[in-house]
Amino acid sequence: KVTEFYGDNRVSLLVDEIDPVYFLSHEVDYSEWWDTISYKYYQTAQLWWLTPEINKIENPFEAPEEGTIIKVLLKDYIYNYLSEYVKLGVV
Repeated sequence: KVTEFYGDNRVSLLVDEIDPVYFLSHEVDYSEWWDTISYKYYQTAQLWWLTPEINKIENPFEAPEEGTIIKVLLKDYIYNYLSEYVKLGVV
C-alpha cells in the first residue's frame, strides 16, 4: 500500500508543511539507492520510500542520480511524520 500514495496531493501538501529545520542535505553517491540512503540515516531499509517521497521523485524505482542534493528527514522527526500518514489513511 505504501507505493500507492505517489501522486496523492494530500501527501504532497504534507511534505510542503514540514519545517526545513527537520531536514538534512545529502549528496547522492554513485553507488547509492533509496534503500541504502534509508539505512544510512534510519538504520533500516524499510523506510526506503520516505526520501524519494519527500523529494517528490516521480519514479522511486529508479536509482537516484549521482551528485544530486536531496533532503533527508531527521530520524527524530520520522514518528511525527508517519503519524500524519496514518491520519491520511496512506499507511
